[in-house]
Amino acid sequence: MFSKRLKRKLDAKNPKDKQQVFRVSTSTKQFSPFEMRDTRYLEHLRDNMKLRETQEGSLLFRKKLLESNKRANYQLELDRLMGEIHRPNLPHPTKEHMKKRIKELEELTFV
Repeated sequence: MFSKRLKRKLDAKNPKDKQQVFRVSTSTKQFSPFEMRDTRYLEHLRDNMKLRETQEGSLLFRKKLLESNKRANYQLELDRLMGEIHRPNLPHPTKEHMKKRIKELEELTFV
């Protein structure tokens, strides 16, 4: 959105650097579309950019966290089923159902 030079000037502590951003060209006495006079507006834009970056980072973190939980839950279910299937007094239909579910879980792949 902003050029690197403009970002550096907006982040500058020195007020003279900020004033240089908002110079009016002396030859035409008109503002170009890229020259802004209101520093509050530019600060608002900068804050919005930071907020957007933070939101995107939070969403990405949340997505990774949910995928990690999903993988862990499937692995725990698979381990539980592998332990249950070796019980000697398990009815045959239940054993068949467990084998089917184990096969489904083993076919799942996660990146």
